[in-house]
Amino acid sequence: MGLAYSEEPSLRQRGNLMANGDSLNWGPRRPPFDGYDIAQVCTNGHATTSMLTQMPETAKAYCPDCGAQTVNSCPKCNYAIRGSSTEVLHFGYTPPKYCENCGEPYPWTAQAIEAAQELAEVLDGLTDAEKSELTKNIADLASDTPKTPLASARVKRILAKLGADAYQVAIRVVTDVATESAKKQLGL
Repeated sequence: MGLAYSEEPSLRQRGNLMANGDSLNWGPRRPPFDGYDIAQVCTNGHATTSMLTQMPETAKAYCPDCGAQTVNSCPKCNYAIRGSSTEVLHFGYTPPKYCENCGEPYPWTAQAIEAAQELAEVLDGLTDAEKSELTKNIADLASDTPKTPLASARVKRILAKLGADAYQVAIRVVTDVATESAKKQLGL
């Protein structure tokens, strides 16, 4: 998908340039988000760069933390992942959980929800009904919706029934899934 210097790529092409190994060569044009760059994140959620357009030399095919492949666009709709602000000095970057174009969870979000749901099924000290309720409510912790406070209350009630070791493991996994609002509601 090589582009001549003067051609401006479409939004989808911009999101996939680095994933395909092509260089960013469309000139000093702004990224697709006013005031934001494009991010590159591994499929496990580690940000390799949040300024892919401004610093293409930081692009990596694989994550230096876990070895997973990196992406810079939504796997479903190919929309570029929003990176850091290009207008404000920033310290740290947290990858988004969901695609702002199609609403699908990014791979790291889907994996975290799946891991938390799998953990819920194997926790000792809970009835089958409690495990099922916990599994159903975990996805509601991953996004701020009207159901999030109710899901937080249900998860908190169920997790309180666990022993100390199981509770610590469950809290660690739930923390990876939950939004900041849900974490506050859970007392984390």
